[in-house]
Amino acid sequence: MATKEDISGITSKIEIIKTNIQSSNLKQQDWFFESKKAVLDYYDNYVLWANDSMKQSIIVINNSTQPDIIRKTIDELNHQHSKVTNSLWRIFLYESDNEFTERIKTIYEETSVLHKLYIGFYLDIEGVAVKFNKFNQFAEKGVLLKQLHKDLKTERSSLLNKFFKERDSIKVDTLELTEKTMQIIRKKLKEKYPAVNSV
Repeated sequence: MATKEDISGITSKIEIIKTNIQSSNLKQQDWFFESKKAVLDYYDNYVLWANDSMKQSIIVINNSTQPDIIRKTIDELNHQHSKVTNSLWRIFLYESDNEFTERIKTIYEETSVLHKLYIGFYLDIEGVAVKFNKFNQFAEKGVLLKQLHKDLKTERSSLLNKFFKERDSIKVDTLELTEKTMQIIRKKLKEKYPAVNSV
């Protein structure tokens, strides 16, 4: 027959086991939540980087004599690229599905080709814009530098043509890549987080 001490000891051990199970369940739920958040954060950051940030080329082209505006665009694009890269590393931290991570990484790398092209173009145009500003300072002082002005316009035009040619030769469509990313992430969410399907 069990004594009160025996029953108390058994009850105490059961409570310890229950606490350990609850703690383990909470850790799994936290991991589950963070994993899901990493995937969704990546998608949000990727869409902003691929579609919004890189589409700002029209701002650079329309303000190709304004180095401050161009610099702001470069800084924003680099900041967004940094956020996407950090988000990608968080996915690698939480996600063990190699097929999924490789598909996401491949799309990221394809988009990075465009990122490098845009950054290079923006830096080149920024250099021309700085020269235009210096030219304008001389012009305000009454110095006529028609040839310099003509040369700067030719350089700017050449950079624009080179950029468009390189951009068009790269068979990367950011809208298509964004769609692929969305489909991959949507599939992963449905597989891994079935509760998402019922919402």
